[in-house]
Formats: sequence, C-alpha cells, structure tokens
Amino acid sequence: PVMLVEHCRSKNIQIVIAGLQNTSAENLNTETKSIFPIAKAGAIISFLKSHKVDQLLICGSLQRPNFKSLIPDAKGLAFISKVILKSMGDDALLKIVRSELELEGFQIIGVQDIMPNILVPHGPLTETKPNIEIEASIIIGWNAARHHGLKDLGQSVVVQNETILGLETEKGTDELLNRCASIQQSEGHRPILVKLAKPQQDMALDAPTIGVKTIENLARLGYAGLIVEAEKTLILNRNSVIDSCNKHSLFLEARTDEDFYNRG
Repeated sequence: PVMLVEHCRSKNIQIVIAGLQNTSAENLNTETKSIFPIAKAGAIISFLKSHKVDQLLICGSLQRPNFKSLIPDAKGLAFISKVILKSMGDDALLKIVRSELELEGFQIIGVQDIMPNILVPHGPLTETKPNIEIEASIIIGWNAARHHGLKDLGQSVVVQNETILGLETEKGTDELLNRCASIQQSEGHRPILVKLAKPQQDMALDAPTIGVKTIENLARLGYAGLIVEAEKTLILNRNSVIDSCNKHSLFLEARTDEDFYNRG
C-alpha cells in the first residue's frame, strides 16, 4: 500500500482510500481517506461512490476474519450470509468478493496494472544459482505447488533432497517455513521454497507476493533459496530483496511452466 500511494502521487494519479481497521491503511498519508471496520461493506461502498470511484484496487495484507464474530451493516450481512456456512478456500471466497463489487459497478484492477514493474521478470535475479541436486528438487517442488494450488489449498511448498517437506495451509508461507525448518534433513542440500500462482488465481485480488521479510526468514531458517513464477509474482522493493538474497547467498529465480514442460 505504501509503495502504491507513493507511485500514484509521483504520477499524479488521484486515489481515494477506504481502509480497514487494524491494517497498514491506517498509517497511509493521503488527502482522501476513511477507515472502516471490515464488515461495514455498505459504508465502504457508499464512501467510494460518494467520491465517484469507478476503478477499485485492493492491496495489502489481511488475515481471513472470523465471520461469526463480526458486526456487519446490511450489505456486510448480505455478503457474510453467502459465505459463513460454507467451507471454502481463498480463491472461492475472493470470487464472491469480486462478484459483489462488480455488481456495485466497480472495475477491479490489480496493483500490477498500475505498477507493471512490480512483477518478477523471468530468469535468475541473484548471484547464487541452484546446483544440479537442487534442480531435481525444483522440478518436484514446481509440480507439487502447481497441483496444490489447483486444489485451492495454498501457493507454496518446501522441498529438500527431492522430498516434499511441507505444503502451505491457510496459515500462510511464514508458518510453512517455520514448520519445515524444524524437520529439515541434516544431509544433502538445504531446503528450498517454491511459490507459484494457483492456476485459478485472481491476480487482481491475491497475486503471490515476496518481499524482504520472506528473504530474511529463509536466511534465518537455513534455506538455500526460492523459486517463484515469472510475471505472476509481485516483488516488493526489488533491489532490497535482491541485495538481501546476495548478502545471505540465497538464490532467487523466476520461471514458467515452459521451463519444465517443453524441454523436448
């Protein structure tokens, strides 16, 4: 969110922020901003329409709420009633969010539509490169992550010595990294993280994202590096991420399905 606000300010792009309580939006410095409880959908929509907003960009970190504990307004209650009795993954939930907002007349765009350079380009980004042993684990991790994402269960997997150590759950990537670090093998190459967009990923609402925090966690926990999906992964503060990888001798590469499936 901070990067987006700074970019829009530098490009003279007018923005209106409807922020959620207890998120980084509370600290954003803009002329037109109001903060709302997450369940006050009606109030949020009315605020945006009152400022003639037609394009809507949703960004920032947000934990899945406990819908049963929220105090919604009328529109919020209408939305919650559609999901509260269902067990659904993030993609299914976001599909409902998109549908409801589009019915209100908003065009949903992604941060990469405003800041295309935030997407990771194809190829290696760091001085350190994977060796032959790690390449074998990368192939296994790529296939496992693709299959895991197809089931709407998560974006990331951890692999070591051609063995899947763990799959991402609703608890997120950081929990996966900590869990797998505690069971990593003492021999062979260090574990690696493979993080891909799900085949059905809504790239406007929930694109895979990496930042310096991801790299620092990998280094602290003894990982060798990470593989992400090119042109489908957001990289926050790219130069700082690359510098951190090089500092800790971690590899960072962005690949595509064609790197694995069209080799002849």
